[in-house]
Amino acid sequence: MLNRLASAFCLTMAFSAIFSNQVTLAQSVNIYFRGVVEPRASFSSYTPGKIESSLSGKGGKSTNGFTDITPAKINVQTTNPITITVSSPELVSNSSDIVNTHSATLKINSVQSLGDNVTLPAGKNTVEVDLLSKQNRVFAPGTYTYDITLTMVNP
Repeated sequence: MLNRLASAFCLTMAFSAIFSNQVTLAQSVNIYFRGVVEPRASFSSYTPGKIESSLSGKGGKSTNGFTDITPAKINVQTTNPITITVSSPELVSNSSDIVNTHSATLKINSVQSLGDNVTLPAGKNTVEVDLLSKQNRVFAPGTYTYDITLTMVNP
């Protein structure tokens, strides 16, 4: 009888030890992941603009100037709205054109914008930059190269 009692006691202790270990090991934890998506904007698929000279005249007088043929096109991809600014054209070749007689205009997704800065919506946008002559004047023969800068900033 004492053997049975000792055996029962040992079995009870063994089972309670097994189950008590499982109870203390059964825990859970919540693991969190956190990240920040930074605003992004990029220029892609750049197509340079092209200007050609034109010969026009009134009353027998001819003038040599520029006629814009193809605007520059740039695809802009943004994750949030941004402001894009266009600089005044800067002549980088042919020093005979000392006075800057040109301006740049923007078209966003084929819509003409007013002013030299505009806010673009998030997503993919096509920006067109046009070079326009402010006045009708005669240009000396030569190659004219203009530099226009587009700048993107967070509004």
